Amino acid sequence: MTCDAQQDLYHVKIDAGIFKTTTWYLTSGCKFSAAWVLDITGSATVELNGAPFSGVVERVIYNVVGSNTITANNGVAGNILAPNSNYIQSAGVTYGKVIVGNVTEARQNNKPNCINFRNVEITNKVVKPVQLSDDFVYLVDIRGYAVGDQICIQGNCRKVKDGQIGDIDGDGTVDNVVYVDAPFATAAAIMTDATTMVDANADRQSIPITEQDQPIHSGASFFTISAALIAIAAYFF
Repeated sequence: MTCDAQQDLYHVKIDAGIFKTTTWYLTSGCKFSAAWVLDITGSATVELNGAPFSGVVERVIYNVVGSNTITANNGVAGNILAPNSNYIQSAGVTYGKVIVGNVTEARQNNKPNCINFRNVEITNKVVKPVQLSDDFVYLVDIRGYAVGDQICIQGNCRKVKDGQIGDIDGDGTVDNVVYVDAPFATAAAIMTDATTMVDANADRQSIPITEQDQPIHSGASFFTISAALIAIAAYFF
């Protein structure tokens, strides 16, 4: 999801049919500590799948508009507001408040923190293979990293130093590259997860980025979600 401004609250509208195909999230240009309201609309079953949303769990609300069925068998990291919907969770753990019209099944629900927010795991994707001894990695986007963040690829973690955006390898495309403090000890293929744990209580400053060319940036109210590059309508207030 690409944000055009730093705000304390982002309000996004997503169709349930698109939402249930989403397996990971990445935010770019967004204020890390912001709250998110995700309005889920449409008649399709609301399914929470894959990795948690890339935001402070206690400040994320899945607002299911209308009457629907919600399945959360993969667990939930966020709050659910769905007073007219039916909730089914036969596996996984819900971390957040759940307000629904009816509970068919609920396995476990944990009370969210009120003051000290738990750390957030950010998932990125490797877009060009990582070779042995590389001290850099090509990712989907790099704007959300801070100096010192640990990028872990297949259990191999390195600290972020800085980044570069542009046609770095000369193939005619805009690249997003993060440089790390030591070479990676293992190779990684395209679409491998690159995970980072972020302190939700910290004041984060983005890494210094050198831009070779004008980077790709969307000024319209559309976001890119997951590896499938699914566009969803969005609005901010």
